[in-house]
Amino acid sequence: MEDAKGRVTIASDVLLTIIRRTVLSQPGVIALVGKPPHLTDESRHAQKAKAEGIRLIVDDNGMSIGLRLVAARGDSVKVLAAQIQQNLARSVEEITGLSVHAVNVHIDAIKDPDAAEQNEP
Repeated sequence: MEDAKGRVTIASDVLLTIIRRTVLSQPGVIALVGKPPHLTDESRHAQKAKAEGIRLIVDDNGMSIGLRLVAARGDSVKVLAAQIQQNLARSVEEITGLSVHAVNVHIDAIKDPDAAEQNEP
């Protein structure tokens, strides 16, 4: 982002934190799930994001976000995904001023929310 006074940049870790907190605060989301990072030419940030279930592509005009998550049993995954898309795009745009081109949601699993709470340390 540039204006008359200079350039503003936002670190990838900041974007990931905004995304993670927004998604996990959504009722019906149990967890973000990712694939473990493996040795590739990807940056450390890209590997970390994938391990957390977030894929972030940023260009000069904004960003696209991909999510892998576990949803709570009993909720409509169609409605949940639509709410996540709307809330996440709004939140990221309000906080960063960057445009969100797309929020792609992949439901990796559906679990009983009570069982998920019992499995937490």
